[in-house]
Amino acid sequence: MAAALPLALVAAAAMAAPISETPECRCVPPDPCWSQVPWKELNASVAGRLRKSVDELASCLPKHGGSLTSDECAASLESTDDEFWLSAKPNGFQHTGLFNEWNISSDISEYSVLAETEADFQATVKFAADHNLRLVVKGTGHDWYGRSTAAGSLLLWTHQRKEIAWHESFVAEGCEASSALPAATVQSGVQFMDL
Repeated sequence: MAAALPLALVAAAAMAAPISETPECRCVPPDPCWSQVPWKELNASVAGRLRKSVDELASCLPKHGGSLTSDECAASLESTDDEFWLSAKPNGFQHTGLFNEWNISSDISEYSVLAETEADFQATVKFAADHNLRLVVKGTGHDWYGRSTAAGSLLLWTHQRKEIAWHESFVAEGCEASSALPAATVQSGVQFMDL
């Protein structure tokens, strides 16, 4: 019963919120707004870590001029057997997709920020908000549902953040000192095998 009260408050607040008569769509190519997005400004604010996205399987996809029978496609497909090759690419995915949901031949993000610092995260999120861009976040591409990519989006790629800090005695805020346990602080690009 206690859990129902907060849910009821959230529902009441949602009903009281004004409803927009026209839903706001994100700016995506080929919309006219897309050509007005100052990508150089974003690139400067993230120390040159903005990249035009590359489809790792373009050589296999007819829509990109590729062919399933080409040598380039065979090499790309062979590389996809290596999960570390996949996770080391901004648009590489651990899984080929989920039936009736998405697949690796879906359109990918237009641009990727290869974030290394918290300032990169902040600049990317602010830029996406300021320019009404769809923002997706990807660490290593393990998401079964393909939520770390989207056609016409800006990808915030956290894979470069690999630091691990070990703590002999960690006490969570508000807890007694006697509850201290060993712990680790893990950045967003760390894969389980590394940990």
